[in-house]
Amino acid sequence: MLKEIRFQFRHKGCWLQETTERYPSVTLVISSVYQVDEDIHIDLFVHAPSRTLIDGALQSWSRDKRIHKISKLYEGPRGVRFHVSYSAKQSIYPHIIHHTPISLGAISMANGTEYYSILGEADDVQQLLAVLGKEGTVEVQSIKNLQEVPETPHTDFAGALTSGLTDKQMEALLFAHSQGYYNWPRVLSASDLATMLGLSSAAYLDHLRRAESKSVNAVVQNLQALDPARFEAVKARISATRARVPARAKKTATAD
Repeated sequence: MLKEIRFQFRHKGCWLQETTERYPSVTLVISSVYQVDEDIHIDLFVHAPSRTLIDGALQSWSRDKRIHKISKLYEGPRGVRFHVSYSAKQSIYPHIIHHTPISLGAISMANGTEYYSILGEADDVQQLLAVLGKEGTVEVQSIKNLQEVPETPHTDFAGALTSGLTDKQMEALLFAHSQGYYNWPRVLSASDLATMLGLSSAAYLDHLRRAESKSVNAVVQNLQALDPARFEAVKARISATRARVPARAKKTATAD
């Protein structure tokens, strides 16, 4: 039986993980991986909030003896794509290749953690998890039978959102949206919307704010599920920014 498995992995001696530990706001995405003799080859996309971080990572890679060759393939507004070849020693990819996954999704990395999505035969998947468990720390996020009807991320998100809203909360949210309340600059206030529906401002705001709170929570959870590595990198960036903000500014922001 075919299984789809999603898991997180951490292990020592990996220059990719070391990069994301050194630069917590950087996200690495591997779109393809293969082995030639004693070398691993990967297509690597580096996403970072600034080009300075990418240049810093590239300089550290150029001094790393485990890495044999780095070729820049593409540079765009979101980051830089490289082809990298490096020693297969201390790499887990030979294990993954040996267990012949039918499909290996894009591998993303952030803040010292690797995120995998693999499709393979049940026995191969279980053996792979056992081998990786000896090489490092494995945290399985989900295992599904391929025969199960898959729910798309869009369906999961819509279900999580609509099931959490009451009729009055959905009415308040949809009415606000239809009247341009979420346009910027706003053309109507929440009090204006309440008057149009014949409700008190307090009653309408209660429904609207609860709907907004549930909607934002669903959006954030969906973002985390769709791109966990980038999600963690952005969280690390926020933490670093907050650490640099003076204590007085933090108190002012809290008061606002």
